[in-house]
Amino acid sequence: MVSITPSTSPWPIKIHIACSDPPNSTSLTKPFPRKHLPTILYEGASGVPGSLATLEFPLPPSDEETELPGKWILDMQEAGKVGRVCVWDRPGYGFSEVLGGAELGTIAESLWLALDAVKEKNDLVVVGEGFGGYVSPLIDDGITDV
Repeated sequence: MVSITPSTSPWPIKIHIACSDPPNSTSLTKPFPRKHLPTILYEGASGVPGSLATLEFPLPPSDEETELPGKWILDMQEAGKVGRVCVWDRPGYGFSEVLGGAELGTIAESLWLALDAVKEKNDLVVVGEGFGGYVSPLIDDGITDV
């Protein structure tokens, strides 16, 4: 959890963002070589917190065969096809606090502030699914320096 203050909010809110290196990417002597692969940021579909991707099994009432949104990017990471992966919960979803009047620009700004707080603003590839496809271009189109 990080605390951010979007420009449209008079007070800070807490945002859940989680980044992870691939399994077996670190040892006692040598960290994962992040310079070779960009960080993949998963921006989830509408109504779906990004943190759902990190669950091992779907939540009830879904059955075990249900595919978790965003799980595919973590499966690719586990298979060694991508490096570091970040997921976040947009304001009002998952573990993140509600942000009144959150429009696309404010959501993108909130993401950028959360990325800045966890020092993950460099070498990003933003992958948007559903509603996340609307937010993703804003990250790469003038709101930020990605």
